[in-house]
Amino acid sequence: MRAANEGARTGKTHTIGFNVVLPFEPADFQFQDVSLVFENFFTRKIAFCKHSHAFIAMPGGMGTLDELFEILTLMQTKKIAPMPVVLVGSQFWGGLVDWMRTNLEAANLISAGELDDIKVIDDADSVVNYLKQRVPIPAASITPPSSIRPVTRQSDGS
Repeated sequence: MRAANEGARTGKTHTIGFNVVLPFEPADFQFQDVSLVFENFFTRKIAFCKHSHAFIAMPGGMGTLDELFEILTLMQTKKIAPMPVVLVGSQFWGGLVDWMRTNLEAANLISAGELDDIKVIDDADSVVNYLKQRVPIPAASITPPSSIRPVTRQSDGS
């Protein structure tokens, strides 16, 4: 999350952080114009899905895999609209995608072609070019951060 927000800030755009409370990591809001804090991963994933037009996954651990497979499952079951999924880093992600083709698709555990919308890309410029071709950019202007009221806690009912 920090790297994405730092990159957005460098590109002079506004940043929104969808943070989750973790007992072993300190909160880091340094590069966020608006910070939403969730108690649970589940509510964070729902918020991501509701407000996203594409998904980009960087190399990560169990939380990254959880979010990736949740998004793929929601698209598979048509609970969310299909949208681009980009996995950054062929050395990291290539084996996983190959495994899914060999073990899931070949055994008809997922439909043929389901993995075709997952793109593994190695560099930032290629990610941007890929998404520019697939994600409509609205003409509306972005609200300046001074008029956005930061939210420090998102209640998820628990």
